[in-house]
Amino acid sequence: MRSALLFSRRRQTWSAALVAGVSIAVAATACAGRGGPGWAEQDRCRERRVEELQGPVDEALRVTSGAGTVEIRGESGLGEARVTATLCASEPELLDQLSVTLAGDRLETGYPRTGWWNGGRYARIDLEVRVPAGTDIRLEDGSGSAAIADVGDVQVEDGSGGLALERTGAVRLDDGSGSVTIRDAGGDVVIEDGSGDLTIRGVAGSATVQDGSGSLRLREVEGNVLVEDRSGSVRIVDVGGDVTVEDGGGSLGIRGVRGSVVITEDGGGGIEIEDVEQNVEIGDPGSGRVEVHTVGGDLTVEDGRRSRIHHFDVQGQVTLPERR
Repeated sequence: MRSALLFSRRRQTWSAALVAGVSIAVAATACAGRGGPGWAEQDRCRERRVEELQGPVDEALRVTSGAGTVEIRGESGLGEARVTATLCASEPELLDQLSVTLAGDRLETGYPRTGWWNGGRYARIDLEVRVPAGTDIRLEDGSGSAAIADVGDVQVEDGSGGLALERTGAVRLDDGSGSVTIRDAGGDVVIEDGSGDLTIRGVAGSATVQDGSGSLRLREVEGNVLVEDRSGSVRIVDVGGDVTVEDGGGSLGIRGVRGSVVITEDGGGGIEIEDVEQNVEIGDPGSGRVEVHTVGGDLTVEDGRRSRIHHFDVQGQVTLPERR
């Protein structure tokens, strides 16, 4: 049984510079290997240049970063954007080809065109950005960790590397790989995640997540939750609205829902649902065990082996598949 959970939003085409940054970073990883000489050299930052930039920013700042870390933080009382860029390379020729510019609402980085990831060669730009509190952020990030806090609405297109968002407005994220943590989002959260663990806590609106692989932990959502998960365990706790899940595989746990719960499909791994104020509906529970208890409305399971379905403390009507 399939649902209409597939997202209609297509991934936007990245700029040519960002795509180049992603492909270069992937090649560097493949050649050096994490923990090998290439990564050790990058940590040393053999050739270094630090640049300070500042300029006015209105309501939003667009940041394009190819390779390197990014930290963006909002500060109360600040009237402009202030940037500290640390440019690192394995040799002077590569350092000379790195650039960073701040013009209007755009902060952009530039990298060598070809060849700088071979034989332990490297180049990166680490960004520390301060903006007025509440500024909207649009980040296109090729590789490397990124952290954003105390800003307005956030849109991120991220190739690889960990991402942490805290105390933001609404969030829209298109993530390739790497762990993601979101805390205290002040609006709706919409995520397309390729791989890596995903943790979300504190959403003032609704949460919509399309997750490829890796665990998903989602709690304290004031609105509705909509999840399409291909693999990995899923835990959803404390939701003010309804919860709808299509789960490809891995265990599924849902607890503390003030609306209804609908599981359209579960690939296997077991389902546990607890403390739901309204109805619970399960389409195809797959091959795992189903446990449902403390439900204020009806419980309906449309398919699956009845012997694997266990329930108690259901206040409404219970409808189960016939015994096989």
